[in-house]
Amino acid sequence: MAARLALLLLAVLACACSTATGAKISQVYVFGDESVDVGNANLFKQAPLKANKAPYGVSYKPASGRFSDGKLVVDYLADFLAIAPPRADLAPRNASLPFTGLDFATAGAGAKSGTNGGKTRGLQVQFNEFRKWFHEAQRTNNPDLKLGEALFVISIGANDYIAELSRAQPNMTTLTALASSVSNIVINITQSLYKLTGSSNIVLFDLPNLGCIPAVRRAQNTGINCTDAGNQVTIIHNFAMITKSDKLRTNPDLPMPNLVFFRQSVVYKTMIQVPVSGLTNQTYPCCEAVTSTGTVVACGQTAGAGKAAVTAGPCAAPAKYLWWDALNPTQAVNQKVANTLFFSSNPNMVRPNGLKKFFGL
Repeated sequence: MAARLALLLLAVLACACSTATGAKISQVYVFGDESVDVGNANLFKQAPLKANKAPYGVSYKPASGRFSDGKLVVDYLADFLAIAPPRADLAPRNASLPFTGLDFATAGAGAKSGTNGGKTRGLQVQFNEFRKWFHEAQRTNNPDLKLGEALFVISIGANDYIAELSRAQPNMTTLTALASSVSNIVINITQSLYKLTGSSNIVLFDLPNLGCIPAVRRAQNTGINCTDAGNQVTIIHNFAMITKSDKLRTNPDLPMPNLVFFRQSVVYKTMIQVPVSGLTNQTYPCCEAVTSTGTVVACGQTAGAGKAAVTAGPCAAPAKYLWWDALNPTQAVNQKVANTLFFSSNPNMVRPNGLKKFFGL
């Protein structure tokens, strides 16, 4: 144990990482699922989900692999930091552009390796890819690596629950066990990231209410009402995450003073329950269609043939919708979520504080 602590101390000293005052953030490293994937699923052959063609990207053209009509939370975060969004790690490096970090997130990913049949890059695989890049950057003295100016973002977990929540009658015992496992994996990876880099400039996202996702509501036939099972497992997961993240921040052996916990669930709850400026539809997806026989057509897909063919295209005003498709939010919502993460001073939403104030940006 003493040897491990000594190695971590060396990593911290070598990192010279910024404290939460007067920091400069010029790089963002991202781990997660489609909520923060800027294009890896397009480049990963086995990925079960892709968003590489219209109508995806209709508000931020062309379609780039982002699962929305436009920008994601990490895109807006980059805007606030006055840097370009981090590139998908599977995309080639463009030497003519400044290096602003790497996004390892992959659509369909979960904290657990077997989520979505293991056909995507789970959180552990993403971390392994970063570790490989990190060690190589250290070995070659890669000038791209600037840990003192880096922020790490982890947004994952929803896909681990979706399969069970897509049943007509989800098993709460299964979901509760999943919550314990998923939260432990995310926390363990967070610790591993700190031990590897010596930087605790890490943002952990909780989950929005999974019971309110259109696909989940439809599976459990609750109409416009959020599902009980989805509500319950979200509360269990988020409570476990916030409790464990608080312990990480104050751990006497390996304290992570710059760890930020983002309760995006509170932001979503507000948007769903209270009228929000600009949002007029908090229930139905903007990009979806229903045939005359009641068959739901997913965003960008076509059902039927000839004159009976129905293609699911975007609604006329995506900015007025909360949900873009049956699983993912619109660009307008991503902007509101990002605004809260960066500018809020409400510890009930961002603990201990929004990024701008916490890091003195």
